Amino acid sequence: DITPGYKLSPLFVLSDLLSRGKSGYPKGTNYGLSSAEIVCNLKNLTVNCLDLIKAKYPNMIITSAWRSQAYNAHIGGSKKSDHLFGCAVDIQFPGFTRRQYYDAVQDIQKFVPTFKQLILEYKGSSTWIHISYRNGENSNQCLTIDAASNRTLKSGGFVLA
Repeated sequence: DITPGYKLSPLFVLSDLLSRGKSGYPKGTNYGLSSAEIVCNLKNLTVNCLDLIKAKYPNMIITSAWRSQAYNAHIGGSKKSDHLFGCAVDIQFPGFTRRQYYDAVQDIQKFVPTFKQLILEYKGSSTWIHISYRNGENSNQCLTIDAASNRTLKSGGFVLA
């Protein structure tokens, strides 16, 4: 059964990865995936990426994870976003400066062995890190993006903006 307390990993339960409740719980079929497949993707993401990050940065918070199609459209998310499949999260570290985010994303790149994308994102005064993990599609791609204009500032690495 898919319940809020379903344990995805030693450090996370399902309710931790549901975009702060705005999308609800996966039900039925979403982009061709069953609810169980989405939860399986979230489990892979937590075990392979998030547990490692949370162990090193215990103040990490998840600001966006799985998104329903309706919620993703409402916030202007990409129609091909890994969030829709339960394969991506956006994380923040309360109290971090931009420089600390820049240092953290470089650190994460070194100690998380496999990921699809690791993105340092800026939008106005906000900064966050996006990480995705998708079985069979992990290329360890690193980017820096200005989310306000959806412009790539650096492909293949990170830049302090």
